[in-house]
Amino acid sequence: MSDLKHTPLIDFHKALQARCVPFAGWEMPVSYAGIIEEHLAVRQACGFFDVCHMGEFVVTGPEAELFLDRALTNRIAGTPAGKAVYSPLCEEDGGTIDDLIVYRRGAEDFLIVVNASNIKKDFAHFEKLAKHHDVELANISDETGLIAVQGPKAVELVASLAPGATLPKRFWHAEATVAGIACRLSRTGYTGEDGFEIFCAATDAVALAEALTAAAPAFGAQWCGLGARDSLRLEAGYPLYGHELSEQISPLMAGLGWAVKLDKEAFVGREALLKQSKDEELPQVKFYTLEGRRIARGHTPVLDAETREVGRILSGTMSPVLNQPIGSALVNPLGTPPLHVELRGHPTELNFKKPPLHK
Repeated sequence: MSDLKHTPLIDFHKALQARCVPFAGWEMPVSYAGIIEEHLAVRQACGFFDVCHMGEFVVTGPEAELFLDRALTNRIAGTPAGKAVYSPLCEEDGGTIDDLIVYRRGAEDFLIVVNASNIKKDFAHFEKLAKHHDVELANISDETGLIAVQGPKAVELVASLAPGATLPKRFWHAEATVAGIACRLSRTGYTGEDGFEIFCAATDAVALAEALTAAAPAFGAQWCGLGARDSLRLEAGYPLYGHELSEQISPLMAGLGWAVKLDKEAFVGREALLKQSKDEELPQVKFYTLEGRRIARGHTPVLDAETREVGRILSGTMSPVLNQPIGSALVNPLGTPPLHVELRGHPTELNFKKPPLHK
Protein backbone atom coordinates (compact mmCIF):
# COMPACT_ATOMS: atom_id res chain seq x y z
CA MET A 1 0.00 0.00 0.00
CA SER A 2 3.05 2.25 -0.39
CA ASP A 3 1.46 4.27 -3.21
CA LEU A 4 -1.72 5.02 -1.26
CA LYS A 5 -2.47 8.29 0.50
CA HIS A 6 -2.90 8.38 4.26
CA THR A 7 -5.04 10.46 6.59
CA PRO A 8 -3.40 11.99 9.69
CA LEU A 9 -4.96 9.11 11.68
CA ILE A 10 -3.40 6.12 9.89
CA ASP A 11 -0.97 5.29 12.72
CA PHE A 12 -3.76 5.83 15.23
CA HIS A 13 -5.92 3.26 13.40
CA LYS A 14 -3.11 0.72 13.20
CA ALA A 15 -2.44 1.11 16.91
CA LEU A 16 -6.08 0.08 17.43
CA GLN A 17 -5.38 -2.94 15.18
CA ALA A 18 -7.81 -1.79 12.51
CA ARG A 19 -7.89 -3.82 9.31
CA CYS A 20 -6.95 -1.37 6.54
CA VAL A 21 -7.69 -1.64 2.82
CA PRO A 22 -7.27 0.54 -0.30
CA PHE A 23 -10.21 2.90 -0.87
CA ALA A 24 -10.39 5.72 -3.44
CA GLY A 25 -6.59 5.94 -3.48
CA TRP A 26 -6.30 5.93 0.32
CA GLU A 27 -5.34 3.33 2.90
CA MET A 28 -8.40 3.32 5.17
CA PRO A 29 -9.72 1.19 8.05
CA VAL A 30 -12.49 -1.17 6.90
CA SER A 31 -13.18 -2.50 10.40
CA TYR A 32 -11.90 -2.68 13.98
CA ALA A 33 -13.98 -5.05 16.14
CA GLY A 34 -16.09 -6.23 13.19
CA ILE A 35 -18.58 -4.67 10.80
CA ILE A 36 -21.74 -5.96 12.50
CA GLU A 37 -20.64 -4.86 15.97
CA GLU A 38 -19.61 -1.42 14.67
CA HIS A 39 -22.85 -1.01 12.72
CA LEU A 40 -24.99 -1.84 15.76
CA ALA A 41 -22.91 0.47 17.96
CA VAL A 42 -23.89 3.40 15.73
CA ARG A 43 -27.57 2.40 15.68
CA GLN A 44 -27.70 1.85 19.46
CA ALA A 45 -25.07 4.18 20.96
CA CYS A 46 -22.28 5.98 19.06
CA GLY A 47 -19.54 5.42 16.52
CA PHE A 48 -16.53 7.41 15.29
CA PHE A 49 -15.41 7.53 11.65
CA ASP A 50 -12.22 8.90 10.12
CA VAL A 51 -13.39 10.96 7.13
CA CYS A 52 -10.23 13.04 6.78
CA HIS A 53 -9.89 11.68 3.24
CA MET A 54 -12.87 13.77 2.09
CA GLY A 55 -12.09 16.88 0.06
CA GLU A 56 -12.57 20.45 1.24
CA PHE A 57 -12.70 23.56 -0.94
CA VAL A 58 -13.17 27.21 0.01
CA VAL A 59 -15.06 29.61 -2.28
CA THR A 60 -14.85 33.33 -1.48
CA GLY A 61 -15.49 36.62 -3.22
CA PRO A 62 -18.27 39.04 -4.19
CA GLU A 63 -19.90 36.51 -6.55
CA ALA A 64 -19.38 33.39 -4.42
CA GLU A 65 -23.11 32.94 -3.78
CA LEU A 66 -24.06 33.51 -7.43
CA PHE A 67 -21.28 31.19 -8.61
CA LEU A 68 -22.41 28.29 -6.41
CA ASP A 69 -26.07 28.83 -7.21
CA ARG A 70 -25.27 28.44 -10.90
CA ALA A 71 -22.81 25.56 -10.44
CA LEU A 72 -25.09 23.41 -8.24
CA THR A 73 -28.58 22.00 -8.67
CA ASN A 74 -29.79 22.98 -5.18
CA ARG A 75 -30.48 26.55 -4.08
CA ILE A 76 -27.57 28.37 -2.44
CA ALA A 77 -28.73 31.98 -2.91
CA GLY A 78 -30.36 33.40 0.19
CA THR A 79 -29.10 30.77 2.62
CA PRO A 80 -28.02 32.23 5.98
CA ALA A 81 -24.56 31.92 7.51
CA GLY A 82 -24.37 28.71 9.51
CA LYS A 83 -26.53 26.70 7.10
CA ALA A 84 -25.38 23.52 5.36
CA VAL A 85 -26.89 22.56 1.99
CA TYR A 86 -26.65 19.17 0.27
CA SER A 87 -26.43 19.36 -3.52
CA PRO A 88 -25.51 17.35 -6.59
CA LEU A 89 -22.97 18.81 -9.00
CA CYS A 90 -23.90 18.08 -12.62
CA GLU A 91 -22.62 18.23 -16.16
CA GLU A 92 -24.65 19.96 -18.87
CA ASP A 93 -26.16 16.59 -19.84
CA GLY A 94 -27.53 16.08 -16.32
CA GLY A 95 -24.99 13.42 -15.39
CA THR A 96 -23.70 13.65 -11.82
CA ILE A 97 -20.11 14.78 -11.32
CA ASP A 98 -20.43 14.42 -7.53
CA ASP A 99 -22.70 15.06 -4.57
CA LEU A 100 -21.46 17.44 -1.89
CA ILE A 101 -22.35 19.70 1.01
CA VAL A 102 -21.94 23.47 0.99
CA TYR A 103 -21.39 25.23 4.34
CA ARG A 104 -22.06 28.96 4.34
CA ARG A 105 -19.64 30.64 6.75
CA GLY A 106 -20.30 34.26 5.76
CA ALA A 107 -21.73 36.57 3.11
CA GLU A 108 -18.87 35.80 0.71
CA ASP A 109 -17.36 32.70 2.35
CA PHE A 110 -18.32 29.08 1.65
CA LEU A 111 -16.78 25.72 2.58
CA ILE A 112 -17.51 22.72 0.33
CA VAL A 113 -16.98 19.06 1.19
CA VAL A 114 -16.68 16.61 -1.72
CA ASN A 115 -16.07 12.90 -2.07
CA ALA A 116 -12.48 11.72 -1.73
CA SER A 117 -12.37 9.99 -5.12
CA ASN A 118 -13.54 13.15 -6.90
CA ILE A 119 -11.32 15.86 -5.40
CA LYS A 120 -9.24 16.56 -8.51
CA LYS A 121 -12.17 16.23 -10.92
CA ASP A 122 -14.44 18.48 -8.85
CA PHE A 123 -11.84 21.18 -8.31
CA ALA A 124 -11.01 21.28 -12.03
CA HIS A 125 -14.73 21.63 -12.80
CA PHE A 126 -15.13 24.48 -10.33
CA GLU A 127 -12.03 26.19 -11.73
CA LYS A 128 -13.49 26.03 -15.24
CA LEU A 129 -16.78 27.58 -14.11
CA ALA A 130 -15.05 30.19 -11.92
CA LYS A 131 -13.48 31.88 -14.94
CA HIS A 132 -16.77 33.67 -15.47
CA HIS A 133 -17.22 34.90 -11.88
CA ASP A 134 -15.47 37.16 -9.39
CA VAL A 135 -14.51 34.39 -6.94
CA GLU A 136 -11.43 32.76 -5.48
CA LEU A 137 -11.06 29.01 -5.02
CA ALA A 138 -8.79 27.12 -2.66
CA ASN A 139 -8.33 23.39 -2.14
CA ILE A 140 -7.68 22.94 1.59
CA SER A 141 -8.16 19.16 1.68
CA ASP A 142 -4.65 18.40 2.95
CA GLU A 143 -4.93 20.98 5.71
CA THR A 144 -8.26 19.74 7.05
CA GLY A 145 -9.11 16.97 9.50
CA LEU A 146 -12.63 15.55 9.71
CA ILE A 147 -14.09 13.01 12.15
CA ALA A 148 -17.73 11.91 12.20
CA VAL A 149 -19.45 11.13 15.50
CA GLN A 150 -22.74 9.33 14.84
CA GLY A 151 -25.46 7.66 16.85
CA PRO A 152 -28.21 8.30 19.43
CA LYS A 153 -25.60 9.19 22.08
CA ALA A 154 -23.44 11.33 19.76
CA VAL A 155 -24.88 14.66 20.90
CA GLU A 156 -24.40 13.82 24.57
CA LEU A 157 -20.83 12.68 23.95
CA VAL A 158 -19.84 15.77 21.96
CA ALA A 159 -21.52 18.04 24.52
CA SER A 160 -19.35 16.48 27.24
CA LEU A 161 -16.24 17.56 25.32
CA ALA A 162 -17.57 21.01 24.45
CA PRO A 163 -18.89 22.47 27.70
CA GLY A 164 -20.77 25.72 27.22
CA ALA A 165 -20.97 25.34 23.44
CA THR A 166 -24.28 25.87 21.65
CA LEU A 167 -24.61 22.79 19.47
CA PRO A 168 -26.04 23.43 16.00
CA LYS A 169 -29.33 21.95 14.78
CA ARG A 170 -29.64 19.45 11.95
CA PHE A 171 -27.89 20.70 8.80
CA TRP A 172 -26.45 23.72 10.55
CA HIS A 173 -22.84 24.28 11.63
CA ALA A 174 -20.91 26.46 14.05
CA GLU A 175 -17.44 27.03 15.44
CA ALA A 176 -16.80 25.37 18.81
CA THR A 177 -13.97 24.29 21.06
CA VAL A 178 -13.99 20.50 21.43
CA ALA A 179 -11.59 18.96 23.93
CA GLY A 180 -9.63 22.22 23.84
CA ILE A 181 -9.33 22.10 20.03
CA ALA A 182 -10.71 24.76 17.67
CA CYS A 183 -13.30 22.97 15.54
CA ARG A 184 -16.32 23.46 13.34
CA LEU A 185 -19.27 21.30 14.38
CA SER A 186 -21.63 20.32 11.58
CA ARG A 187 -24.88 18.51 12.46
CA THR A 188 -24.61 16.23 9.45
CA GLY A 189 -23.66 12.63 8.78
CA TYR A 190 -23.94 9.62 6.51
CA THR A 191 -25.46 6.95 8.74
CA GLY A 192 -29.12 7.85 9.21
CA GLU A 193 -28.46 8.70 12.86
CA ASP A 194 -28.05 12.00 14.68
CA GLY A 195 -24.55 13.31 15.21
CA PHE A 196 -21.81 15.57 13.98
CA GLU A 197 -19.00 15.85 11.49
CA ILE A 198 -16.20 17.67 13.31
CA PHE A 199 -13.74 19.75 11.28
CA CYS A 200 -10.34 20.65 12.69
CA ALA A 201 -6.84 21.39 11.46
CA ALA A 202 -5.18 18.24 10.11
CA THR A 203 -2.46 18.71 12.72
CA ASP A 204 -5.12 18.46 15.47
CA ALA A 205 -6.83 15.31 14.15
CA VAL A 206 -4.90 12.87 16.35
CA ALA A 207 -5.55 14.92 19.50
CA LEU A 208 -9.27 15.05 18.65
CA ALA A 209 -9.34 11.31 17.97
CA GLU A 210 -7.65 10.61 21.29
CA ALA A 211 -10.13 12.82 23.17
CA LEU A 212 -13.07 11.03 21.54
CA THR A 213 -11.55 7.65 22.38
CA ALA A 214 -11.09 8.65 26.02
CA ALA A 215 -14.75 9.70 26.22
CA ALA A 216 -16.03 6.60 24.41
CA PRO A 217 -16.53 4.09 27.30
CA ALA A 218 -19.06 6.29 29.12
CA PHE A 219 -21.28 6.37 26.04
CA GLY A 220 -20.74 2.89 24.58
CA ALA A 221 -18.95 4.45 21.63
CA GLN A 222 -16.32 2.85 19.39
CA TRP A 223 -14.34 3.41 16.22
CA CYS A 224 -15.95 2.18 13.00
CA GLY A 225 -14.60 1.51 9.53
CA LEU A 226 -15.70 1.69 5.91
CA GLY A 227 -17.64 -1.57 6.13
CA ALA A 228 -20.08 -0.26 8.73
CA ARG A 229 -20.22 3.11 7.00
CA ASP A 230 -21.47 1.42 3.83
CA SER A 231 -24.07 -0.83 5.50
CA LEU A 232 -25.33 2.10 7.60
CA ARG A 233 -25.78 4.42 4.62
CA LEU A 234 -27.48 1.67 2.60
CA GLU A 235 -29.98 0.98 5.40
CA ALA A 236 -30.63 4.73 5.52
CA GLY A 237 -31.09 4.92 1.73
CA TYR A 238 -28.23 7.38 1.16
CA PRO A 239 -26.56 7.40 -2.27
CA LEU A 240 -22.88 6.57 -2.66
CA TYR A 241 -21.15 8.21 -5.61
CA GLY A 242 -20.17 5.58 -8.16
CA HIS A 243 -23.15 3.44 -7.17
CA GLU A 244 -26.49 5.29 -6.82
CA LEU A 245 -25.05 8.44 -8.43
CA SER A 246 -22.66 8.69 -11.37
CA GLU A 247 -22.09 10.44 -14.66
CA GLN A 248 -24.72 8.05 -16.05
CA ILE A 249 -27.16 8.38 -13.12
CA SER A 250 -28.61 11.86 -12.71
CA PRO A 251 -29.99 13.27 -9.45
CA LEU A 252 -33.54 12.84 -10.77
CA MET A 253 -32.86 9.18 -11.55
CA ALA A 254 -31.42 8.81 -8.04
CA GLY A 255 -34.56 10.17 -6.38
CA LEU A 256 -32.94 13.46 -5.40
CA GLY A 257 -35.46 15.74 -7.07
CA TRP A 258 -35.81 17.67 -3.79
CA ALA A 259 -32.19 18.84 -4.29
CA VAL A 260 -32.75 19.92 -7.92
CA LYS A 261 -34.38 23.35 -8.07
CA LEU A 262 -35.69 23.48 -11.62
CA ASP A 263 -37.33 26.84 -10.87
CA LYS A 264 -33.90 28.49 -10.67
CA GLU A 265 -33.21 30.62 -13.72
CA ALA A 266 -29.94 28.96 -14.61
CA PHE A 267 -27.62 26.22 -13.39
CA VAL A 268 -25.38 23.70 -15.09
CA GLY A 269 -27.50 20.80 -16.34
CA ARG A 270 -30.87 22.52 -15.90
CA GLU A 271 -32.16 21.98 -19.45
CA ALA A 272 -31.25 18.29 -19.48
CA LEU A 273 -32.77 17.72 -16.04
CA LEU A 274 -35.94 19.64 -17.02
CA LYS A 275 -36.33 17.27 -19.96
CA GLN A 276 -35.74 14.25 -17.71
CA SER A 277 -38.40 15.46 -15.29
CA LYS A 278 -41.01 14.94 -18.03
CA ASP A 279 -39.74 11.50 -19.12
CA GLU A 280 -42.10 8.73 -17.94
CA GLU A 281 -39.55 6.08 -18.91
CA LEU A 282 -36.66 7.58 -16.93
CA PRO A 283 -34.93 4.79 -14.96
CA GLN A 284 -35.22 5.17 -11.20
CA VAL A 285 -33.03 4.17 -8.26
CA LYS A 286 -35.01 2.12 -5.76
CA PHE A 287 -34.06 0.48 -2.48
CA TYR A 288 -35.15 -3.02 -1.58
CA THR A 289 -35.00 -5.95 0.82
CA LEU A 290 -34.63 -9.62 -0.11
CA GLU A 291 -35.88 -12.76 1.57
CA GLY A 292 -33.31 -15.43 2.35
CA ARG A 293 -29.59 -14.98 2.92
CA ARG A 294 -28.21 -14.39 -0.56
CA ILE A 295 -27.00 -10.85 -1.34
CA ALA A 296 -27.54 -9.39 -4.82
CA ARG A 297 -24.20 -7.90 -5.84
CA GLY A 298 -23.60 -4.86 -8.05
CA HIS A 299 -24.32 -5.24 -11.78
CA THR A 300 -26.64 -8.24 -11.28
CA PRO A 301 -29.42 -7.93 -13.90
CA VAL A 302 -32.93 -7.10 -12.68
CA LEU A 303 -35.68 -9.02 -14.51
CA ASP A 304 -39.40 -8.37 -14.71
CA ALA A 305 -42.29 -10.86 -14.62
CA GLU A 306 -41.73 -11.59 -18.30
CA THR A 307 -37.99 -12.20 -17.64
CA ARG A 308 -37.00 -9.08 -19.59
CA GLU A 309 -33.93 -7.26 -18.29
CA VAL A 310 -35.26 -3.96 -16.92
CA GLY A 311 -32.43 -2.81 -14.69
CA ARG A 312 -29.38 -3.68 -12.62
CA ILE A 313 -28.31 -3.89 -9.01
CA LEU A 314 -26.24 -0.91 -7.82
CA SER A 315 -25.40 -1.87 -4.20
CA GLY A 316 -26.05 -4.86 -1.99
CA THR A 317 -25.18 -5.97 1.54
CA MET A 318 -26.57 -7.70 4.63
CA SER A 319 -28.48 -5.45 7.02
CA PRO A 320 -27.29 -6.06 10.60
CA VAL A 321 -30.53 -4.55 11.94
CA LEU A 322 -32.95 -6.48 9.70
CA ASN A 323 -30.70 -9.56 9.44
CA GLN A 324 -31.56 -9.86 5.77
CA PRO A 325 -30.12 -8.68 2.43
CA ILE A 326 -30.78 -5.11 1.32
CA GLY A 327 -29.66 -2.99 -1.59
CA SER A 328 -30.44 -0.59 -4.38
CA ALA A 329 -31.24 -1.03 -8.06
CA LEU A 330 -31.66 1.14 -11.14
CA VAL A 331 -34.87 0.01 -12.83
CA ASN A 332 -37.13 0.96 -15.71
CA PRO A 333 -40.50 2.07 -14.26
CA LEU A 334 -42.33 0.34 -17.11
CA GLY A 335 -41.08 -3.13 -16.18
CA THR A 336 -43.86 -5.63 -15.43
CA PRO A 337 -43.90 -6.37 -11.67
CA PRO A 338 -42.84 -8.23 -9.66
CA LEU A 339 -39.17 -7.59 -10.39
CA HIS A 340 -36.57 -10.15 -9.38
CA VAL A 341 -32.94 -11.22 -9.63
CA GLU A 342 -31.48 -14.64 -10.33
CA LEU A 343 -29.25 -15.70 -7.43
CA ARG A 344 -27.46 -18.98 -8.07
CA GLY A 345 -30.28 -20.00 -10.37
CA HIS A 346 -33.04 -19.07 -7.94
CA PRO A 347 -35.41 -16.18 -8.81
CA THR A 348 -35.63 -13.84 -5.80
CA GLU A 349 -38.16 -11.00 -5.70
CA LEU A 350 -37.04 -7.46 -4.94
CA ASN A 351 -39.23 -6.00 -2.20
CA PHE A 352 -39.00 -2.28 -2.90
CA LYS A 353 -39.34 -0.05 0.15
CA LYS A 354 -39.01 3.62 0.94
CA PRO A 355 -35.91 4.18 3.08
CA PRO A 356 -34.83 4.15 5.80
CA LEU A 357 -35.05 0.40 5.38
CA HIS A 358 -34.26 -0.38 9.02
CA LYS A 359 -37.19 1.58 10.47
